[in-house]
Amino acid sequence: MKRSVIAVGLDSADPHDIEAWADAGWLPNIDELRRSGMYGRICNTVPYAGRDTSLAETEILWVMAQTGCFPTKSGYWGSVDYDPRTYAIAHSQRDSGYGYHDFAPFYALGQDYRVCVFDVPVSNLHPDVHGIQITGWGGHFPFSLSRSEPPEVYSDIVARYGENPIFLNDSGHFWDSRYIRWERQALAESIETRTAIASELLRKEDWDLFLLGFGETHTAGHDLFHLSHPESPIHPRPPLPPERSPMVETFRHIDAAIGRLFAEAPQDSIKLVFSVHGITANHVDLASFLFLPELMYRYNFGKPALCGRGRPGTPPGPVVDRPVRNSWATSLWLQRAALRAPARLAGRWMPRRFLREGRGEDLVAPQTLGPGNLAWMPARWFSRSWPRMKAFALPCFAEGHVRVNLIGRESRGIVSPHEYGALLDDIADKLQRVRCARTGEPLVKEVARTRDDPLDRTPNQPGPDLVVVWNEHPTDVVESPELGRIGPVPYFRPGGHSPRGFLAAAGGGIPPGSTFPAARAVDIAPTVRSLLGAPIPAHYDGRLIVPDGSC
Repeated sequence: MKRSVIAVGLDSADPHDIEAWADAGWLPNIDELRRSGMYGRICNTVPYAGRDTSLAETEILWVMAQTGCFPTKSGYWGSVDYDPRTYAIAHSQRDSGYGYHDFAPFYALGQDYRVCVFDVPVSNLHPDVHGIQITGWGGHFPFSLSRSEPPEVYSDIVARYGENPIFLNDSGHFWDSRYIRWERQALAESIETRTAIASELLRKEDWDLFLLGFGETHTAGHDLFHLSHPESPIHPRPPLPPERSPMVETFRHIDAAIGRLFAEAPQDSIKLVFSVHGITANHVDLASFLFLPELMYRYNFGKPALCGRGRPGTPPGPVVDRPVRNSWATSLWLQRAALRAPARLAGRWMPRRFLREGRGEDLVAPQTLGPGNLAWMPARWFSRSWPRMKAFALPCFAEGHVRVNLIGRESRGIVSPHEYGALLDDIADKLQRVRCARTGEPLVKEVARTRDDPLDRTPNQPGPDLVVVWNEHPTDVVESPELGRIGPVPYFRPGGHSPRGFLAAAGGGIPPGSTFPAARAVDIAPTVRSLLGAPIPAHYDGRLIVPDGSC
C-alpha cells in the first residue's frame, strides 16, 4: 500500500547529542518523534576483505544511505581519487560525489511516485525521480553541483530567497571570535531560509516522498563543538552553559523547523528524522591529516619532515591555542625539520607567497600546490616523496589510509608482492605502538587490511591497503618508541566525525516508544522504500530497520 513519507536528514548529527539535548527538553519535536514512534542508533561499518571495519567518512556514508549498497558494490570510496600511474590526487569540493548511474538513489521511484528532494548531501539529479530535485543550495561542502530538475526551480529559489550564506564559506577558524559570531548568525539565517523554501515546496502538492537535508548541523559540529562540550581539549574557560552554546542553539533552530514542517505535512503521513553519522570531539583530523603521513615518512626515511622538535618521554608543551599567522597550514609548514630556526622565525612575518620549499626539499609547499586540490592538508605535502617510499599515507577524511608503493601496480613501485604482507604487518605494529604523549592512551583503535591479494584486480577495490581507525581521544601530540614525537601542534577543528547516527520514525502503525537493533547507513534506503510501500531492489545490501527486532 502506498503511503506518504516526510523525511529529514540531519548531516553529522550525533546520537549522543540528540539524546542528551532531547532529554534536557531542548529538542521537543525530535523528542516527540522518538517517543511516539521508534528510535535507535546507526553504527556504521564497511566490509574490507570480508571484515567489518568502522567507517565515519561523510561522502561514503551518504552514498551508502542513498543507494542501499556498500562501496564494494557501488565503487564509491570517497571524494579523493589517487592515480597509481602518476601518484596524482584529484579532489573537488563541488563535484567529486557519486553519479548514481549504476545504482540509483532510493527516491528514484519512477512515474508512479511524486517525489521532492531538497539539498540531500552528496546527491545528484536522477532521471527516474518524478517531481522536483534540488542539489547544492547549501550545506557543508555537499559535493553536489548547484542545480535542479526542472532546471528553472533552482534559479527561481535563488532569485526569491537568495544564496545560502554558509555554502562553501564555513572554513574559518574556531579560535577567531569574529568568525564564530558570523557563523552563528549565518547558521540561523540559513536554517530559516531553508525552512521557508522547504515549506513552500511541501505545500505545492501531496508528495509521496518529501526528503529534506539540513547541512547546518555539519557546520555547527565542526566549528562549534568545543563551545558546548567540556570534554573538548579546547573548551573555553570559564565554560559556557550548554543551553547557551551556539551549537545547541543551531540544533534548537532545526528542531523548531522540523516541528513546523511536520505540522504542515499530511496528518496521516509517516514522519522520519535520521542522521547517517555524527560528530564528536575531534580525534580524526590531526591523526589522518598530519600524524599518519609524518609517521609514514619517518618509517621510510628514519628522520622527521614536519614537527621534528620534542623528545619522547619528556613533558609536552602547552596546547597551541592559536596558530602562527592565524593559519593552521602555515603554522605547520613553518615547523618543518628542513627549516632552520632563523628562517622559522622570519617566516612568522614573511609574505605568504615566499613561504615555499627549499631546494631539494622532500615536501611540496602548499603555496606550490595552489588553491584547491587539498593544498591545505599536510598529507598532500608529502606527495613528492611517495615514489621513494615503501608505503605512504593518502590524503583522506576520517579514518587514515596507507597505500603500498607496489611493483606491478604503481608506476614506480619498489615493494614486491611477496613483501606486501610482512610490510603491512610491520606498519600496523608500529602504528599500534603510537601513544598520546599527554595521557599515554593509544592513538590507534584498529588497523584493517582492505585486500588479501596485493594484485587483486576485482573491480571497486578501495585505494588504501590499510585503513587506520583512530581511538576517540583527541590529542595534539603523539610519540612512538621507534618514530619519535610529533607535536604539540594546533588543533584544526573542534569537531570530527564519528560512525554513529540515528533514526526516528513515527506513523503508519509504528509502535510508540519502540526501538530497533543497531542499523547502518546502508539500511536507510530499503527502510524508506518499505515505509512508502515501494518495492525494494534485490541488489540492496541494506536490510529493513524494523521496531523491536520484529520481522
